Amino acid sequence: MDLLAARGLVPLTPFIFLGGFVVFLLYRWMRYPPIFLCIFLALAGFLGVQQRLGDGVVPAEDVELVGIVQDIRLTRAGWQRLVVLTSEGQRILTYLSPEHRVVIGQRLRLFGDMHELDFARNPGGYNEFLVQRAQRINGKFFARDAELFDVYINLPRATYIIRNRIAQVYNTVLPYRKSNLIQSVVLGERPDMHDSVVVMYREAGIYHLLVVSGLHLSILMMAVNFILERFMNRRAAGLTSLALMIGYTLLTGASISTVRAVTMAGVAVFGRVLYRDRDALASVSFACIVLLLYEPLYLFSIGFQLSFATVFALILLTVPTERALALVGVPRYKKLRSFLAYNIVATVSTYPILAYHFSFVATYSIFVNLIIMPTATLLVIVGFTMGIVGLFSMTAAAFLAGVVYFLFTFYEAVIRFFLGLPGAVVLAGNWGIWVTLALLWAMLAFGFAFSGFGEAFRQRLRVLWLSLLVLVMLVAMETGERRRFRVTELDVGEGSSYVVTAGGHSFVIDGGGNNRLLGMNTGAMVVIPYLNHRGVARVCGAFVTDAARQRISGVIELVMADRVGALYVAEGVCLDSGLGLRLQTAARQGGVPLHVVVLGDAVRAGGIEITVVQGEPRLEFRVNYPAKNR
Repeated sequence: MDLLAARGLVPLTPFIFLGGFVVFLLYRWMRYPPIFLCIFLALAGFLGVQQRLGDGVVPAEDVELVGIVQDIRLTRAGWQRLVVLTSEGQRILTYLSPEHRVVIGQRLRLFGDMHELDFARNPGGYNEFLVQRAQRINGKFFARDAELFDVYINLPRATYIIRNRIAQVYNTVLPYRKSNLIQSVVLGERPDMHDSVVVMYREAGIYHLLVVSGLHLSILMMAVNFILERFMNRRAAGLTSLALMIGYTLLTGASISTVRAVTMAGVAVFGRVLYRDRDALASVSFACIVLLLYEPLYLFSIGFQLSFATVFALILLTVPTERALALVGVPRYKKLRSFLAYNIVATVSTYPILAYHFSFVATYSIFVNLIIMPTATLLVIVGFTMGIVGLFSMTAAAFLAGVVYFLFTFYEAVIRFFLGLPGAVVLAGNWGIWVTLALLWAMLAFGFAFSGFGEAFRQRLRVLWLSLLVLVMLVAMETGERRRFRVTELDVGEGSSYVVTAGGHSFVIDGGGNNRLLGMNTGAMVVIPYLNHRGVARVCGAFVTDAARQRISGVIELVMADRVGALYVAEGVCLDSGLGLRLQTAARQGGVPLHVVVLGDAVRAGGIEITVVQGEPRLEFRVNYPAKNR
């Protein structure tokens, strides 16, 4: 569906004016005339997004799809999740049974059903459309049968062979879990998001260490350039290292952050070749424009937002933050102040985006990064060297593996310590686009104010105070909205699920359910993401009206995740077998009190009153929230 064509540009008008004002402020701050090009580029970008949104597939049943496999992943259920480049040039996300084993570069003919990409069905849910379209995926295909043909040695196939050979080195010299981690760091293999160690990295705020990013590429490029300069002049070394890093970017899947880094590096290298000074703001702006010209929908990619927000923040806010630290008495001893400013900006600049997309903030991530990131250079260089050396000598690779093993062991010890502290992970919830933009604006205003001296500093402080005032007002409005009485019916596919919230209290009535295993059911995939989106860490109670999987499965997952204060089960629901017994066991293990409710019973919390008005054949409720509490 062409969203912008349907809705027009009217809703975007405030963003256009806000962007223009930001551009004007940056010009006053940086005195950088080309910044005004951003206004015209933004308008061109809106038109580009409008065009890309209309490039979807036509849903159809019993169709034929012919193409070449470009990427292969496995779903948690064991199905093959392919990216197929069709003969028409479209990239289609394809699900294929494991009975048809395919490899990257294989040409195939598939028979099945074509579908459009789905939008998020519930607030806080997975938006398949934005995520996949930002990866240039046009649709999804569910294959029922397949014919396999020859394997082509194309670029994806060649990089897959190299990655697979290096991965075998890691699997040979390291334990399984640490092998997976170093493959994520060096080769760009996607880590298992449900692995307990990966979850720890994410909650500690250093998940960026496990994915190939601009940081990794910059470290490797500096190391390679340092070595090459011992054998050739600086310009030749720069061009050679740039070529090698382009190859490494392709090898690791060309993520947004690595493309951004290699583009910036290219600007710097060619500036050196042409005897021009390097300008960091121009380099990152050029990289941003190039990526958005290639794919306008990158603007909605979390990776794009985090990568460029961090780099722009480091350029614009590091020196102002260092000056602010000087005002509070932080010493400059051996560049301590500069080091602190760099890490504070790199971490804090990601908070608004992380809260907007994932609803949580890692409280101690600044300290974790201060301890761990100084050794990231050693991890990346040794890990990369180990993989290359292992292609020729497994003994030498095993020797280097000790460094990688103990670094990961050290990281896990640090992470476990900080995650054990109170308030290590704060569930902030999604505060909406306006609060997020106001927070980012306040950061820019801080940099603007603390980049001035004397009278200019005092005048610019007014901009900062005004920005903070606007931020407080928007937060107050959003807080009031969160405390309003609301009954939300969640789209759980099968069954039903309702969430009642008011005055900081919440109840769940049923949790939906499907045929998936617990841990991948509607509680984990629908209800909990919605609660996270609303900033609800724990509901006061959950009602179960039936022991059928379409209603009880999601509630079981809520109890298992320790997100329920009490359980209220309808009289007659069997808890002695099947999923009912599973719920009773989970409640007992989690210390969650379980109450049986009958006709006329009422549960109250924070002004919400839920009364049972019918017991048979199905439990029905009346939800009351007096107007005086609203």
